[in-house]
Amino acid sequence: MNLTALVRPPMVWLVVAEALLIAVLGLVTWHVWQQRIAPIGAAVAPLVPAPLAGPATPRARLPASPAAAPGTGAPQAGPTPGVRTDADFLSRELTELNQVEATFENLEWRLTSAVVNAIQGYVNGVVLPSIDRAEHGRR
Repeated sequence: MNLTALVRPPMVWLVVAEALLIAVLGLVTWHVWQQRIAPIGAAVAPLVPAPLAGPATPRARLPASPAAAPGTGAPQAGPTPGVRTDADFLSRELTELNQVEATFENLEWRLTSAVVNAIQGYVNGVVLPSIDRAEHGRR
C-alpha cells in the first residue's frame, strides 16, 4: 500500500470531514442523552401566580398540591424489572428457543443444499460440456 496516496489532498479532506461529522454526531448524541436522564423535579419548578397589588382581601386557601406536600422530595423511580428464574418459565422459554433454532437450522440446510445443487447443475450442464467441446474441437 502506498502511503503517499493516503495523504493526498482529496483523501485528507474527506477524512477530516468524516471525523468532524462523527464528532458532531457524538456531541449531539451526548447532549440528547444527558437531557433524557436529567432529573424530572429539577427541570421545571411549579409556577405560583404573584399576588395582585391592591387592598388585602381575604382569599380562600388553595389546597396544597401533591408535589408540595411536606416531607416529599422529587418523585421516586419505581422498582426495576426483575428477571424470572423459576424452572417452569425457563423450561418453556428454552423449549421455544430450541424450536425456533431448529427451524432456522432446517431453513439454512435447505438453502445450502439448494445452492450446492444449483452449482453442481451449472458445472455439469454448462461448464463441463463446453470444456468437452473445446477439447474435442482441438483434436
